[in-house]
Amino acid sequence: MPPVRLGRREFLATIGSAAVLIASFLFFRRTTEWNQEELIREGEDRCDYCEMPIRDRRFAGAMLADGRTLRFDDIYCLLVFYLVGTGRIRGSGKLIGLRFSEVEKVVVHDLTTGRPVSAEGAWFVMGSSVRTPMGSGIVAFREISAASEHAISSGGQLLSWEALVEKYASLLRGGETQRYVQTHEGMHEPVYLDRPLRLVGGGTVTLRELLSRGRPVLVIFFATWCPTCSTNVRNAAKAYEPYRGKVTVVAKSFDPSDSDDDVLDFKRRMNLPDDWIYVTANIQFLNDLKVVSQETLLGFDPDGRVVYERRWGVFSPSELAAALEAVARSSGGG
Repeated sequence: MPPVRLGRREFLATIGSAAVLIASFLFFRRTTEWNQEELIREGEDRCDYCEMPIRDRRFAGAMLADGRTLRFDDIYCLLVFYLVGTGRIRGSGKLIGLRFSEVEKVVVHDLTTGRPVSAEGAWFVMGSSVRTPMGSGIVAFREISAASEHAISSGGQLLSWEALVEKYASLLRGGETQRYVQTHEGMHEPVYLDRPLRLVGGGTVTLRELLSRGRPVLVIFFATWCPTCSTNVRNAAKAYEPYRGKVTVVAKSFDPSDSDDDVLDFKRRMNLPDDWIYVTANIQFLNDLKVVSQETLLGFDPDGRVVYERRWGVFSPSELAAALEAVARSSGGG
């Protein structure tokens, strides 16, 4: 085949087209990088999961999935969307049926500088003492040295993105409590049965004491400032009436900063039943039961075994009724 010869005009046109393509690529790249810097608009954007306003970019994250940008006020909320969308945990509430065909990018922010960093290149501290918007205590760093120092000073656990994803997938799927009891406590009764829980208004009670009354127990965790928790407790109250006298419901604060007055005001605003038992936060109890989300529901049979667990989500009245039914049946009733 004879070589193709371009005339001067065709040659210049070809060079010009290539230059336009290169310039467009560079412009697109600069635009993408600039948009990443401006991805979170504090005070303007809302979390796509909990719908709380995003007020501090240091705790926020974003995800580009199937061409759609999703923004989150807390890395916990980002993890929930990511885990459901990639099929690692089952969807619930408004996330039922959520599935991504492609997650193009996940971005978090360095706690120290507030600058964006790819999640895959970041280092995370889980269980940090820093108060994050959803109380998860998950913070991110660009440099492993800064993350390591923070983990040591705050008592948290240093993790890569993939390790964090796997850890939360395991925790939110459930089953961790009974596996831990079987592995570490053998034939001894689990310690959570005798952790004192401080009652709103004074006094304490233990889970063992509640179970000794002859009814199984459903513990509903919440935080008074949490929008998803508000939905859950209201829906639980709607589903509760047929199970009155069959299941003891404990409404337990997840947040140590919730005072008695905060909890009582929350009870009034949500119009919650008077015969529920209201208790404040107990960090040891949370740790015993591997609770990492204030959206958690845990049901206990009369022997103190976990017979029902949902570790995250916004639950409908029918889902709460199913939870109450499962717990009620654990005592041989229903």
